[in-house]
Amino acid sequence: MVTLVNVPSPSIIAAATGTGVSTLSGGEALAADLAASNVYVKSHQDPSGTDQQFAQIFQNRQFRILGDLPSLRDSDGSGIAVSPGSGGGTPNLIVADEAGNRIASIGLVIPLVCSPCVTSSTLFAIPWTMNPNGNGTGHQQYAPILTAFGTGPTHLLLYFWDSTQSALYSVDALAPTTFTPLLALEQNVPAGQHVATVGNHIVYDFNTATLLLTDGSTNTVIEVNPANSPVTTSTLFSNLPGTPTSIALKADTNQVFVQIGNSIYVGPRSGGSLSLFATGFTLLTDIVIGNATLGSGSSLFAVDKQLNTVYEMPLAIAISSVNLSSTTLTIGGSSVPYTAILSNGSGTTVSSVFVQAYIDQGTASRGAGGSLVTCAQTLGDLPPGSCNFNLSVSASNSPAAGTGTLVPGPATARFELRSPSTLFSVFTVTVTLQ
Repeated sequence: MVTLVNVPSPSIIAAATGTGVSTLSGGEALAADLAASNVYVKSHQDPSGTDQQFAQIFQNRQFRILGDLPSLRDSDGSGIAVSPGSGGGTPNLIVADEAGNRIASIGLVIPLVCSPCVTSSTLFAIPWTMNPNGNGTGHQQYAPILTAFGTGPTHLLLYFWDSTQSALYSVDALAPTTFTPLLALEQNVPAGQHVATVGNHIVYDFNTATLLLTDGSTNTVIEVNPANSPVTTSTLFSNLPGTPTSIALKADTNQVFVQIGNSIYVGPRSGGSLSLFATGFTLLTDIVIGNATLGSGSSLFAVDKQLNTVYEMPLAIAISSVNLSSTTLTIGGSSVPYTAILSNGSGTTVSSVFVQAYIDQGTASRGAGGSLVTCAQTLGDLPPGSCNFNLSVSASNSPAAGTGTLVPGPATARFELRSPSTLFSVFTVTVTLQ
């Protein structure tokens, strides 16, 4: 099992407590299957870029390597995407294969016993030579969607950034040999030598039917409208403190997350300015938004290639973890201190927030202590980011409120993060009563 790391914002300590997402040169690309709440990790063998390896992180944080495809080759940092309509636990993944000069579809076999667990087939044959100089500039990034024309069948439409050509394309599964150029950048540089745009990434915004593109040649984030003819663009973020690479969109809260070096920034979907969200990574290579592995809501996942670690940053208001000084509680005895990491990914300060603990055992449930959070100058305010909240939990039948009688044996300590009107999050820890 791999323990993903919940990291505070905006200053993470990139301690590698959740390692081993690759047995090759380190995890470098992420994709999220929202239907099944899984996150996938792609890696390869440096420096050749061969032997693509695929791994899966399950909703319960269990982790396993699905397998390798030694014949596949791609450039460092090349992307991965879940093919829409193929999720629900057995998805196909989309990757670049420079050895086959194609965009490949990776079929996954999810049962615990399988051999092989990964297979490949050609999704689209690329009509130009990928990475012709063998210098690692064949990087591709994907934004696949499902579409239909009139009463015709629903099918795959793939938007992708290709660094060999330094251009954004679309290709339709119904016309797999027609690659439509949407936007070309840095065209004064020959194909296969586009160093400035090799790290460009894209994400599709379903609310506006537009694409967001990071551009390393101008250090900007661009919105691209592929429906217009000709395609139109507008700049969302400019004058950035470095070269933007990976990008993620949380459409329900209109937040854009952008990687710049070993830091992650966040800004409004409408554009303007970016604010620091998380920093301190060693070799950050990709970010993606997926379902939180603990509780409800969404998380931003980041992979650090050098530390071979995936980090999780909750974007909801949640209890990320609870660490008790002891998991043995004496009924009617002394309280046990604990530290809870509280996360607020909403972007605004929430007031009147408190933590309430309970001890549950069978049909019995007793209050175990609670308090307004102490994360800001105003008691009960939970500002954006993460907060270490310290309190104590106790086990008692009287005068603790509740029902039933607690007895020696196994039990559950339940921690609720609340406001007077809303239950934000629940976190449980197995304890022993004596």
